[in-house]
Amino acid sequence: RYIAAREDIRAPLRAALTSPEPTVIEVEVGDSAGMRRVRAEGLVRSAARRLGEGRVRKWLRWRE
Repeated sequence: RYIAAREDIRAPLRAALTSPEPTVIEVEVGDSAGMRRVRAEGLVRSAARRLGEGRVRKWLRWRE
């Protein structure tokens, strides 16, 4: 059984707990501020590597 929980998780969760069969509940989640920062840092590193500048690479290694 499959249930998609769009806004409120309570009704799908209640239905899954009362059901005798296994249930998969899909919950849509958004990016957190931390994930957006990590993704942005990755994009910056990728762009710097493509540029191939030694100074940028040194700076990136120093930051890690």
